[in-house]
Amino acid sequence: MEEGSLLSLLVNPRFSDVKVIVGEERIQYDLHRAIICLQSTFFEAACKEGFIEGNTREINLPDIEPEAFEAIATWLYSGGFSIKGKLSTDQFCELYAATDFLGIDSLKRAMMSTLAKTLQEDMQKKSSEGVPAEKTVETPLSLIYSLTQTAPCSDWQGLRQVVDKIIPQNRLSGAWLRGLAETDPAEINGFFQALLLDSYQEFIGSMFCGSCIKHVRSTTGKCHACRKSVNYHKREGPPQRPEKST
Repeated sequence: MEEGSLLSLLVNPRFSDVKVIVGEERIQYDLHRAIICLQSTFFEAACKEGFIEGNTREINLPDIEPEAFEAIATWLYSGGFSIKGKLSTDQFCELYAATDFLGIDSLKRAMMSTLAKTLQEDMQKKSSEGVPAEKTVETPLSLIYSLTQTAPCSDWQGLRQVVDKIIPQNRLSGAWLRGLAETDPAEINGFFQALLLDSYQEFIGSMFCGSCIKHVRSTTGKCHACRKSVNYHKREGPPQRPEKST
């Protein structure tokens, strides 16, 4: 670490002018308003209001885990984010939720971009001598589902970026789709469903050329595999039940 780098200020509290108290353990970070307010709407608002704790210049974050805040503070001072080793869904979602609460959009974008790249790398890993390749993200769909339970709908583009790396490779297996269909709708949030359906629809559409897509939309198309004509029947209204004979 270079002596003059911003990251050196994170480990050396000189010139710090605000204390951030994190978690139930009340771990203290001596930070700098000029740095943390530039990327966090939460810190910017807190500092403008003269700090929650008045003259002590303290900001308390009891609901954020210290491990998550450590990654956030590192980002604010150096801008670096990476996924090291096996990804933990719980820890990743905790970090994302904390980042969203603090209003650090730049870190949320970096997390989604890094996750999408990691998923792409996972798909390129090959088995060795019959032993499946070890994945960094073991359950990507579960991760997306957990993220949609806390992420706002405004994060649509970032999450779609990740979902688009899952569907073309996994194709959403029949067993998984049947399980989703049989799940109580109250247990699946609409954000998660919308992401999957939108990405899956785009994936299916990519199997056809522009000419065939026009045919599909006009009720006739071609199979992307055998190229035979396929008729699509539009339902103009609800099906009519035959009248019962008396």
